[in-house]
Amino acid sequence: MEHRQRLALVFLIILWAVIWASVPSTARAPSPPSTPSGFLPVPTLVATGALGPQVTRPFEPTPTLKPTPKPAPVLQHSVTGKASWYCNYDDRAFVMSVCHYRYPDKAGRNDMYAAACAKLRAAMGPNWRGKTVTVTGNGTWVKVKLIDYCASKDKTIDLYRDAADVLGYSGVLRVKVSW
Repeated sequence: MEHRQRLALVFLIILWAVIWASVPSTARAPSPPSTPSGFLPVPTLVATGALGPQVTRPFEPTPTLKPTPKPAPVLQHSVTGKASWYCNYDDRAFVMSVCHYRYPDKAGRNDMYAAACAKLRAAMGPNWRGKTVTVTGNGTWVKVKLIDYCASKDKTIDLYRDAADVLGYSGVLRVKVSW
């Protein structure tokens, strides 16, 4: 038993020495306080409550950073032309019309979808479906997702009725379509 105790004691001493040697020492002598050049003491309140002598510091202007200019925005493409509307199932005051089967018009919800007519499809290229475009007209704008095909050759876009309502028209309106 005594042999085991000695062995355990030697093991603990070696373990303590390894741990002590691996921990860096952080104890250092305190450094004297540094005083920046041109530093003057701050006035203090004296026992009477009056301020001590007024001390002023020399003003050193802080360099101002000039904001980096934002990069020029990527030029947007746009097409102008006529817009009409289709797809209305949620308002009995207007004519009802058929919607895309995957994007039904639901009552109480703004359905912001549109059909791309020939002029818009030609300008956007073959990957037009699923893109979001901004339609501007009548002093306002709306973002719509292109989900359908419109066979009209004289119109640019055919909006869901909800999007047409945002633009404030019920017939045909001259618009600018940007993407």
